[in-house]
Amino acid sequence: LAQKEGLHPRFVNPYYKDVTPLYAPVGRLEANLDRSHGGERIYLCVFNFGEWRPLAYSYAAADGSVLFPEVVVESIYRLGSYNGETIIPLTPPLRLDSLSSVTKLIPDMQISESVVIDRTPDQFWIRLNTDRSDSWFTIQYLDGNRWVPVRSDSYRIFTLNEEGEKVYHSADNLPPDAEPRYEISFSGLPGNALLYWGGFSKPFSVRDNQIIM
Repeated sequence: LAQKEGLHPRFVNPYYKDVTPLYAPVGRLEANLDRSHGGERIYLCVFNFGEWRPLAYSYAAADGSVLFPEVVVESIYRLGSYNGETIIPLTPPLRLDSLSSVTKLIPDMQISESVVIDRTPDQFWIRLNTDRSDSWFTIQYLDGNRWVPVRSDSYRIFTLNEEGEKVYHSADNLPPDAEPRYEISFSGLPGNALLYWGGFSKPFSVRDNQIIM
């Protein structure tokens, strides 16, 4: 019956129960959709493994407003509908803070952000791109439903000494048994944008040149 009514397969199991408030701090996520979505089942989604995956659903009121009363705070979500095959995004990414305030993550090309990010050996999804004469890292930002790549300005290779301090190396003088780490610099990132390395990485944003998860 649930499938006939168009319910996403994740929620067909009648024993599915949300226990989020038992293990994480939660807040209220409220959003306003177009009135044409009044009465529709709306899904709360998180970005995971390269796609928006539903966590919960609610129903939009006649005026298009929708409420999710218990949602993990300090996280990024997106609301969408289900067409029987896939999730259709209805909002830009929404960042919910600890006070239940919602920020729409829409790239602002009038704001330019810069950030330096350390890539550790376990972050295999952050990949060094190379050709015959150059090498660089790439990050992406979400513009509508399209991921736009941005190339790094520069990067430096470093290792950590016994005191945990950075020791910088060139590519040809790296100690043979050392685990290389990378200090990657980006500039010209659009403000208020959702950023993503790719693969299994978690999306994030940058504000005032600081990373916000």
